[in-house]
Amino acid sequence: MKLPATAICKAPLAGAWLRVGLLLLCLLALLWGGSARAAADSAQARGDLACLDCHGIQGTHKGQQIRFDPQDLEQGPHEGMECLDCHTDAEDELHKNLKPVDCLDCHTRHDASVADDAHLGVDCKACHMQAAGLLRDQQGRVSTMPAPPGGTSSIHRLVDASDENSCRRCHTAGNPVGASALLLPAKGLICMPCHTSTWSLGGVTQKIALGIFLVGMIGALGFWLSGATSAGAAAGNVLKAVFSPRLGAILGALVLDGLLQRRLWRISPLRGLIHCLIFLPFVVRFAWGMLALNWSLAAPEGGWVWAMLNPNNPLTALVFDLTGLLVLIGAALALLRRLAERGGAAQLPGLPGPDWLALGLILGIIVSGFVAQGLRIAMTGAPPGSQYAFVGYALSKLFAGGADLTMLYSYLWYLHAIISGAFVAYLPFSRMLHMILAPLVLAAGAAQKKH
Repeated sequence: MKLPATAICKAPLAGAWLRVGLLLLCLLALLWGGSARAAADSAQARGDLACLDCHGIQGTHKGQQIRFDPQDLEQGPHEGMECLDCHTDAEDELHKNLKPVDCLDCHTRHDASVADDAHLGVDCKACHMQAAGLLRDQQGRVSTMPAPPGGTSSIHRLVDASDENSCRRCHTAGNPVGASALLLPAKGLICMPCHTSTWSLGGVTQKIALGIFLVGMIGALGFWLSGATSAGAAAGNVLKAVFSPRLGAILGALVLDGLLQRRLWRISPLRGLIHCLIFLPFVVRFAWGMLALNWSLAAPEGGWVWAMLNPNNPLTALVFDLTGLLVLIGAALALLRRLAERGGAAQLPGLPGPDWLALGLILGIIVSGFVAQGLRIAMTGAPPGSQYAFVGYALSKLFAGGADLTMLYSYLWYLHAIISGAFVAYLPFSRMLHMILAPLVLAAGAAQKKH
């Protein structure tokens, strides 16, 4: 069957029109896609421009809005970021009640070796960003002073926080945020028995005290554990105790006779009470500090560990003040007992005599520590939670409104550190050393018993 000539002519023509139509559809799709991308880019650019219209230094809108230089954002890790990346709740036009930006939404908190307990109440921006001034807000945190309405803010401009001049933004005499006037070294190794500390040896006092302590402990361990001044023999006996099959008996001796002073309670209940009041609070503080410090190093993003480091946290404040008060009561009872013995009371045979210097140093550590805490609470304006540090809070009432508290606190801090260093250095040569070595000796004895 043959097709008409007109049909033969029309078939190629229809195919051509079909190809032209497909080509036009492709061109329209490309143009629409490009327009969509351009619109998206324009919308993104318009988002930045919308912020700069009011808040840029060259903004066209006049009024009381705070302004900033967009170039401040083009540095460091914030380069290329948009306003809404940080100010997530500023999308609505009437953004008058914006929440403060939390840097920890993106950044990881410094561990305790950098942000020790003294800086837990300091906002990130106070150290890392330039500001006209610093103040303590209603929550007791050190924060940046807001720019006046209509003024220009440099809060987006990063600064070198490792520079000492950055520290001087707070640490100057008479500063408004309650920081010590002097740059104090971090609490280090010799502070660990009492405080949440750092694995450091900052300051001459700590280095001298720890050096003398180590020399004295080598000799004491050699004598107590091996009957000679050989440190190697002493270490051998300790290793034998650790890997002894009587590990249960060793741990029992450490807990019952070492920590809880079971044998001493049997000989003299009063002396057992005094030893527990002095010794056990140090154990609690040391365990608390070790857990908080090492967990903050391993997992600084955890929340609860920072409560353990914060001296204004209610539980932390209560625990440390209560344990400090127990040590003070124990030292006072020991002093009264020693005075009673001088007055004619019989000295129990087989027990060490008084060590007035060690006892005086302990009293000096606790008293100076409580007074320093009272000064800290007073000069920082009694931040929320500090009232649970009931001893320090009561003492802070004596200093409230006083002049030069920031300088007075600095001097008292050094006095407390010197007394603590003197006690650490003297401990291996004092009669109080038995409170540390007796548990080790009793554990070694438990390891050697056959029954």
